[in-house]
Amino acid sequence: MTRAMQSGGGKGFVEYVWDKPGFEQPQSKISYAMVTPRWKWVIGTGIYLDDVAAAFQQELITLALEIGVALLLLGMAGVLILRSVLGQLGADPRETVAVVKKIAEGWMKRFHSRRVTTPA
Repeated sequence: MTRAMQSGGGKGFVEYVWDKPGFEQPQSKISYAMVTPRWKWVIGTGIYLDDVAAAFQQELITLALEIGVALLLLGMAGVLILRSVLGQLGADPRETVAVVKKIAEGWMKRFHSRRVTTPA
């Protein structure tokens, strides 16, 4: 019985190396085990740490691809919105800014100050 199992009341996590099918060398493994009170049998279940690392790496690749696709879609949506806004402006944004500045400086007053008379 390991120190972790002794301090845990006869149950706990145990890290060790064990033969794994398909490998020449024993592989690291972590298990949760417990000792039966009556017969002092050790019962446990575990997983090879290289399997955990491989599953983590696969999830990381999948997540990176999903984020990449999401960013691509957001970029495409941004381009479509930008094109729509620019189309509504009717001109190059620099020209639009120049006209807006002229209006702010009073350029439109000369047109507004003319009186338009309508025949009665």
